[in-house]
Amino acid sequence: MPAPGRVLALGSAGFALALVVLTALGLHGFSLPAWREVIDGSKTEEVLLGRVRAVRSDDWAVALPLALSQRAQTPPFPVSNPLAGFGKGLDGRVGSPVPMRSWLTVFRPQTWGYFLGDDAGLAWHWWSRALGLVWAFWLAFTVVGRGRPLPALAAAVALAFQPFFQFWSYVSEPIATSAALGFVAAAGIALAGSTAAIALHGALLAWAAGCFALSWLYPPFQIPLAWLLAALAAAWAWRERERIARAGRWPLRAGVAAAALALAGVLVAVWAAECREPLGLLAGTAYPGHRRIAGGDVSVPALLNAFETAFLRRDGYAPLGNVCDAASFQFLSPAILAFVALEALLRRRRPDPIVTAVGIYTIVLSLHALVGLPAFLGSVTLLDRVPGGRSVVGIGVASLVMTVAFVLGRRREDEGESRGLALVVAAAWAAAVLASGWRLVSFMPALARWTPFAGALGGFVAAFLVLTRHRAGLPLLAAAAIASTAWFNPLVRGGAEYLRENELSRRILALDREEGGKSVWVVYNDRWLSNLFRAIGVHAVGGVHYYPQRELWSRLDPAGASEAAWNRYAHVVFAPGTSLDDARISAPFFDTVLVSLSPESQQFRRIGVSHVLVVGEQAKRFDRSPVLSPAGRVGNKHLYRVSRRPRSEEEATEGGAAP
Repeated sequence: MPAPGRVLALGSAGFALALVVLTALGLHGFSLPAWREVIDGSKTEEVLLGRVRAVRSDDWAVALPLALSQRAQTPPFPVSNPLAGFGKGLDGRVGSPVPMRSWLTVFRPQTWGYFLGDDAGLAWHWWSRALGLVWAFWLAFTVVGRGRPLPALAAAVALAFQPFFQFWSYVSEPIATSAALGFVAAAGIALAGSTAAIALHGALLAWAAGCFALSWLYPPFQIPLAWLLAALAAAWAWRERERIARAGRWPLRAGVAAAALALAGVLVAVWAAECREPLGLLAGTAYPGHRRIAGGDVSVPALLNAFETAFLRRDGYAPLGNVCDAASFQFLSPAILAFVALEALLRRRRPDPIVTAVGIYTIVLSLHALVGLPAFLGSVTLLDRVPGGRSVVGIGVASLVMTVAFVLGRRREDEGESRGLALVVAAAWAAAVLASGWRLVSFMPALARWTPFAGALGGFVAAFLVLTRHRAGLPLLAAAAIASTAWFNPLVRGGAEYLRENELSRRILALDREEGGKSVWVVYNDRWLSNLFRAIGVHAVGGVHYYPQRELWSRLDPAGASEAAWNRYAHVVFAPGTSLDDARISAPFFDTVLVSLSPESQQFRRIGVSHVLVVGEQAKRFDRSPVLSPAGRVGNKHLYRVSRRPRSEEEATEGGAAP
């Protein structure tokens, strides 16, 4: 059998080759073709396997248009995007990661492909996250599993196909991957034999720490994974203390580790200084800046739902939110914790330090999600910034870490002694899954009555194989995860060209060229189309603003009377107003700002709009507006120019819609 180091080197080369090939083919798993239905009502034609998931609007309607917008500008890849927001626009160094000409791009590897082209960027964006997650945790699980790469690979695949990662389309992957690489780098610094190897692991630690902090600013994922990384690293160092002591050369190793972390800290400080204005705006928002979470917002059936929803292939998650909000993990950590506790009590057998430390972490984070922590503890640990539904990522990754540490982390002992105990604990875990599933079925009609029994059976088999350290345990977890979630994300080739080449976009671009590329649009009666404009290189005032555009709101709300509504991360949506004088601004949802604004109002003139797009039958009201001139129609999308001089009532009545 090849040495573990050779297996890891060959496997890493294979991951890199797969990433290059899939990028060249332009294949990805994003639901970008969902734009077809928004733009012209047609169904997608680009999907090779699976189907488009409109629920993944965070990808196709928010993040990807911002990324594609960077190439559509002159010069391309700016730091601040004037096509999104208002005035200076949105700073690309905060919010959704985008490709840009900045040192920060080094720490956002998911964006590198966009410099090769839009479709290559989409493919690289997807596969760097999907393959990167498997690769990084394969390395980490090999370290946790005492150098057994093949079972560790099965565990990494099981992790990558868990519902939380699949149904969120790997949105948290950059943070999780960089945490795993940081652990691998720290272990390498502690044990590497040569000076060059120590230095290389130091460089990896600096880069991974930078990626963890800077690849995507999202504390609800960063905070729980940071605590998990700390617990894992400390427990691994204690478990391997004798090997670490024999490695020697401690001044060099400590110096390299300290230098790597210091460099990452300096880079974060530089980023914070450069972005102090948008970061200050974010910190001062009602959502998410001032949001504090008491915890206790997740129920046990919701946390354990993956055992039952593994059999669900259609919509029906509504009682738990949408499929993304419901996404969880097929947990085994409670069974492992119960088993090692009983072993310690009955047989005086010490549990693996990693199982112990990560188990304590799991208990604390689960209490936060299910019950809530005392306010002081939540504040000290920063968990008061983590909704229970987001802390699931930490609980779930911890479960796989514990599983690997339990199965592979210590040498095989006499399994005969513990087989009976494993049977009892696995049966108890199956009973808990059954009870949870039965409660879930009672308020989730999409689930069949038999699913709690099927989920309990799956939980029993998986727990028994893992608790007995059977060689089939980890491959079974991988197979079960693949069967549960591989159907969700589509397989797509490209899709960026359609955003520019559809009839609506061509009309918009033609009107923008008439204005010398400086047109400014407002979209009425639609949540998503404003984001299309930025993707094709045209400025629309609405769309996603991940921090408030104060210059815009100073013109629409000069007295600040509606600041509580607009001071947030938000989808900014415009609706026809009835008043000629005042904009009405409200927040119907925590992430939505609705602006009711008449084209004839003074506030409308203040924001310098040159064109309007109206969706739906309310366009008849705009046809009669004295300040708008019809400029075309595509389906139910009506385009207007904002007149430099108001039309007379007679002209407005006779104008009609242009063909």
